[in-house]
Amino acid sequence: MRETVKGLIPRRLLWRMRLRRWHIERPLEAPVLKELYGSGGTCVDVGAAQGVYTIHMLSFAEAVWSFEPRPDAAAALVAVIGDDSRAHVEAVALSDHAGRS
Repeated sequence: MRETVKGLIPRRLLWRMRLRRWHIERPLEAPVLKELYGSGGTCVDVGAAQGVYTIHMLSFAEAVWSFEPRPDAAAALVAVIGDDSRAHVEAVALSDHAGRS
């Protein structure tokens, strides 16, 4: 059975509706994202910023991990995503070595 929000709207459809309502442009890579990741699975958005890729990936992924080093941008993304348990936002930078900017 499909996962629904409050038993009314399938969660994946809800995200597509939100994208249209918020006037978030589809990135040029959007068609390729689903093809690369396939249906389901876990997706990663490094340097998530406003979360354009994160939000698009929530329409087909089982889980999305977003990493955004700017605390204000990470908090804004958490506010946009709301209580979707499939989305995980970490306010950290990722690198191949330790350090601070």
